[in-house]
Amino acid sequence: MTIIGGGENPGTQNTYQAENGAVGGGTVTETTNAGYMGSAYVNSSANGGYLEIQGVDGQGGGGKTLSIRYALGVTSSRTGRLLVNGVAQNITFNPTGAWTTWSTLNVSVPLNNGSNVLRFESTGQDLGNIDQVTVQ
Repeated sequence: MTIIGGGENPGTQNTYQAENGAVGGGTVTETTNAGYMGSAYVNSSANGGYLEIQGVDGQGGGGKTLSIRYALGVTSSRTGRLLVNGVAQNITFNPTGAWTTWSTLNVSVPLNNGSNVLRFESTGQDLGNIDQVTVQ
């Protein structure tokens, strides 16, 4: 897992490259569309696909913001699920205009102090291509 920045100090940021997470259910890592950070990005399948990032530093725990860098080159939004330590909520990715145009989706979540698990799941449509997740 590539982590940039971080530590246990509140106010720091940890960035997790999506391609270093576990993928399954037809979800794959790709390098087709330019502009991603790291060595690749994750493209989910339409249903049953997932990206799971383990060992996410909760930076003292409590309410945090996940900044999800993604691209979605279609004209309509796509909704799936985000599970944080097993607790699910819907997550919607809005179009970015092109598969090479990357944007950031900010989602407020509760994190535990120490290690956390983030899991993105497709539930009938694939998600935006996920590049990286930053905890703030």
